[in-house]
Amino acid sequence: MAKYLQDIYIDGPRPPFSFSKQEEEKFYSEAKYLWSSLRLIEDLYNCNFPKKYATHDNLWRMFVRITADPNLDVTQPGFENWFYLDLEQLKTLDETERKKLLFKKVANQIISICKHANYSFTEFEKSIKIIEDKNIVFDELHKKAKSSTDRKHKAYIWRKYTEFENATYIKVTNKADEVVLFKKIADQKFSAFDRIAWQDNETILVYELNHYNGGYKEADDYYKISLDGTIEYIPQTREGICYYGIHLLDNPETFDKGLEYIKTAEQMGHGKAKNILLNLKINPNQRDIKVLMQLPDKRQMDQLRRAGNSL
Repeated sequence: MAKYLQDIYIDGPRPPFSFSKQEEEKFYSEAKYLWSSLRLIEDLYNCNFPKKYATHDNLWRMFVRITADPNLDVTQPGFENWFYLDLEQLKTLDETERKKLLFKKVANQIISICKHANYSFTEFEKSIKIIEDKNIVFDELHKKAKSSTDRKHKAYIWRKYTEFENATYIKVTNKADEVVLFKKIADQKFSAFDRIAWQDNETILVYELNHYNGGYKEADDYYKISLDGTIEYIPQTREGICYYGIHLLDNPETFDKGLEYIKTAEQMGHGKAKNILLNLKINPNQRDIKVLMQLPDKRQMDQLRRAGNSL
């Protein structure tokens, strides 16, 4: 069991068990705005909370649970982490007011949980103030700035995260603190990036974290960014090469380029890359990525062998 609180998890409202499959899909489709706001609030808490917050019972995750059922009595024992949310009222609010209301309700519930369990809540009150001052969004520096060798520029990994955008940018300033480059690197969460380095005084390298194989380790995959705004992705690991190749395969205009990456990944021993090449031998016109990544069945493999293809 962890010694300190690891994170806060906000569990949004679920459709009633009596709902049909179609009703469930409609419920989640109509509540998409709600889930995006809740994930943003959850991440804001987890990024702006002290790393060492301990409780007398070694709480490792704090659950905040939401119900849309007005008949559920959340004052009864065992429902201390729950609060009721009127989804119809929420729909009448504009984006800003909706987010503020959700944040206020979550914040109040967290303080209530702490008081009921006799946890310290001053740390949460400080976090609430920090998040409110940020207008309940991320639009800020991620990690430290890195200066070029000639000290003429500073480069930053910049995070922009709202309910409607989750992307990471590169920001470069000169000695006068004027912005000379501000451009989106990728539609990826800022936590996907590890570090920044200058290759030379005109070129910046932004490295990704390795999220494959269950690990969050330094990786060699990186984005190469020039001060003129040119951005090039350069994968180095077999996972990075394979999945970048798959991304390119999904576009008819970059299919051939993607295939070269897949061939490289296959040579490095990546299983999905091997499946793609085998499936293209079986059906050169196949373009469905999900089908291409699947292992061909025994009958198809036998057909390849009989045709004299090496596997």
